[in-house]
Amino acid sequence: MKTHRFLAATLIALTFACMASAQTTIRVSGSSAFRKAFYASVVNSMGGTATAAFYTGSDTAVTDMGSAGRAVFSGTIGGNATIIQCCWAGSVGGVQALVNNLNVTTSLPTSSTTGTAAQAWLSSTANTLSAVTVNGSWGFSGGTQLLSTSNSSTGPQYSAANTPTVAMSDSFQVSTLYTSPNVTSTKVGVVPFVWVKGQHADIATTNSAYSRFTNMTPTAARSLLANGYVPMSLVTGSSSDQALEVVVSGRDNDSGTRLAAFAESGYGVFLNPVHVQLNTNGTNITSLGFFTGAGGYSSGGTMATALSKPVATGVVAQAFSSATPTSGAVSPINGDTAHAFIPVAYFGKSDATTVKTARGDQSELTYNGVAYSDAAVREGQYTFWTYEHLMYRPSATTTEKAIADAIANQMISTDAAAAGIVLSTMKVTRSIEGGVISTLLY
Repeated sequence: MKTHRFLAATLIALTFACMASAQTTIRVSGSSAFRKAFYASVVNSMGGTATAAFYTGSDTAVTDMGSAGRAVFSGTIGGNATIIQCCWAGSVGGVQALVNNLNVTTSLPTSSTTGTAAQAWLSSTANTLSAVTVNGSWGFSGGTQLLSTSNSSTGPQYSAANTPTVAMSDSFQVSTLYTSPNVTSTKVGVVPFVWVKGQHADIATTNSAYSRFTNMTPTAARSLLANGYVPMSLVTGSSSDQALEVVVSGRDNDSGTRLAAFAESGYGVFLNPVHVQLNTNGTNITSLGFFTGAGGYSSGGTMATALSKPVATGVVAQAFSSATPTSGAVSPINGDTAHAFIPVAYFGKSDATTVKTARGDQSELTYNGVAYSDAAVREGQYTFWTYEHLMYRPSATTTEKAIADAIANQMISTDAAAAGIVLSTMKVTRSIEGGVISTLLY
C-alpha cells in the first residue's frame, strides 16, 4: 500500500511538472487600434524581453509597434511558458469570432507561398523568432525578425486555422450584434479617434477653401455617411465653397473604429453607410469607387495609405446618386459640372499618423470645434473616443485567464499610453460608445 501511495504521488508530481512546463498558446484578434499597447504589454509581461516575429505586409523594417498587423511572441508570463499569436481583424469581427468560437480568417499576404486564408496565425516554430525589448518611444529594439520576401524564401509561415482565445475591442459587447454568450471583458484603456482630410492637386493647401475645412461636426458626419458626399459649404459654412465637394471613406462592419464614428455622430451603429473607395496608382488617387452595403476598408492602415496620397489633377467626383457610379461621371450636386473634392475619413490615432506624416498636421480635423489632445479627452471636452476592452470567453482555462489578465493589468497600469490613454488618468467616464460624458470628480 505504501508503494502504491508513493507511485500515485510520483505520478501526480510528474503530471503537475508536465503541466508547468507545457506551453500555453494565446491567440489574439480584434481591434488593431490598440495593438501597439498590446505588443508592449506582452513584452513587458514577459519580463521586458521576448522572442518575436512580425509581419507588416511589406518589407519595411519594424521600428514602430503599431505597424505590424500580425505577430508571434514567445516567453514566460506569470511562470507560464507562453506563445502569443496576433492577427488583427477589427473589433466587431474579433468579438464575433470570440463569441461564436469561429476560426479567424484573413487574406494571406502576397509574399506567402503556403497556407490558406483561414491560416491567420504566425507559427512560433516555423518562423525565426528574435529577441526584442520595448524602447523608450514604444518601438522595438533588438534583433527584430521581420517576415517578408526579403528575408525569407517562403514568406511568413502559419499555424493551422484556429479560434481566438482573446479579442481586443474598441466596443462594448452589447454594442455589437454578438451579445450571447457573455464574455469576460476588462477595460484596459481609452482609445481616441480623429477625422482626417486628404488633399487634391487642384485644391492647394493655400486655397482658402482648404484652409476653411478644419472641423467635423456630428451633423456633417451624418450627412457624409448617408450620402457619400456633401458640398464643402456644408462643413465650412461658407457659400463660396459650394463648387467643391467632400467625399467620405471608412471601414467595413468588422471595425470598432467605424462603430465609434457612427455612435459618436449619432448616425446609428447598425446602419449601412455610403463609403467611397480611393483608388490609387501608388502615387496619387486616380479615381473613386464605391463600397456597397456594409463595405469599407478592412484595415485602418490600408485606408490611411490611400488617403495619404493626393488626388491627381483633373479627377472629379462621381455621380453619387447612381446605384452603380462610374469614374468621372457628372456630379449631381451642382448641375452639369463635375467638381474637385477633398476626401475625408475617420481613424484611430495610430493610423491617422500615416496621413499626417504625408499630408501635414493640418490634415487632422477638430471635432465639434475641439482639437484632439489627451488632456481634452481626459477632461471631457473632446468626445470622439471609446474604451478599449480585453475580452475572453468564460470557458478559457485557468492558465489562459491568468495570462490574459496579466497582459490586461500591464496595459491598465502603464502600457495603454502606447496607443491611447491610461484609465487612471481619466477625469470623465461614459457607459457606452457615443454616450453622455459624466465627471469622475464627484
